[in-house]
Amino acid sequence: MHTKFADWYNEISLRPTAETLAERWKAVEAVAAGVKLKKIPDALRVFFNLPGGAIAVEEIRAAAKEDKTYLAENDQKELTVLAGGVIAVVVSKSSTQADAMALGVSCIEAQGMRKATRLQGVVDECMAYLSEESVRVRAVDNNPVKDMNVAALTKRITERGGVAVGDINSIWSGMDVVLKDLLGQHTAHTSSISIALNQAVQRLSEQTDILWWLFGEHTLDGTKAFSDLTVPEACHWGARDLAALTQFMPGPFAAPAFLNRMLRLVKDKVPTHVRISDSVNDCKKEWKEGWVSELASVQQLPDLCPMLFGIAKSVEVGGGAGWTAAFEHATGLAANGKLDPTLLALQIYSELLLVRALGSKEA
Repeated sequence: MHTKFADWYNEISLRPTAETLAERWKAVEAVAAGVKLKKIPDALRVFFNLPGGAIAVEEIRAAAKEDKTYLAENDQKELTVLAGGVIAVVVSKSSTQADAMALGVSCIEAQGMRKATRLQGVVDECMAYLSEESVRVRAVDNNPVKDMNVAALTKRITERGGVAVGDINSIWSGMDVVLKDLLGQHTAHTSSISIALNQAVQRLSEQTDILWWLFGEHTLDGTKAFSDLTVPEACHWGARDLAALTQFMPGPFAAPAFLNRMLRLVKDKVPTHVRISDSVNDCKKEWKEGWVSELASVQQLPDLCPMLFGIAKSVEVGGGAGWTAAFEHATGLAANGKLDPTLLALQIYSELLLVRALGSKEA
């Protein structure tokens, strides 16, 4: 059981017994064990008490049905705790599901713009996972290659060599065992070399590509110099480019610094705040139309990907300003809301990574 599970119940003014907590945690673990990528948005909606989430509610209640003390009526507050427990279990170890879950929590938060109730301890664990995982997946393993067990192979050959045999079949049988062992170890050894080399190339490629992108001071497609963009427009361009250059999930720990640097190459003195509506409206209609084909899934994720949803809605209405009403209704955020440009770019970047994670193959 999570050490803070009881504390989370205290935060909603419930104090179940130790026995009840144990039963509730069984339900949490059962749901967490079956979490699939397609179910993650619903679990997040339950945690943040947002509309939707019916599938997650059904699963949590079904898992808790063995607990006779659980009452499904008026259980909204308790559902947030149980959903929080599921989130905490998922992000306790590295996986594609953990990446998507933690990114989803970060994106729903919308850099502090969403004022939905939440268990801050669970949010903090997701943020810690993203920070630690971004470093871990890019760290160089001190011993990435699986060595062959020469001592074991020598012993096996010696044992087989010391046994008297009476026919050719017995000789082959002895050789066959040794050769299979040798082949298995050799395959594992060469495979580990290939994996280590590919990962090293990917790490170097990600680092150098990002640095050359910043050094070149042009958008990734080469069509615009950073200085030709407006700061609101650059929040989307920079996030899209950096996401395209990101090879390991979640993004690099220095992503905010990269985006901040890109924005300072757009304008020496970056404004303190940018309106969400300006960031969408400043982007050219043709550019948004070319991008929106990659964002089909965000129509079902307005609460998880509000900034990308704004781009999609803008294209839907022909590029004008008529998208704001639909945006506000679906996302619960104000279109004229303001964010620090770096935080807005980071929000868009995180949403792009979330879309990628949700579209990945199940681990």
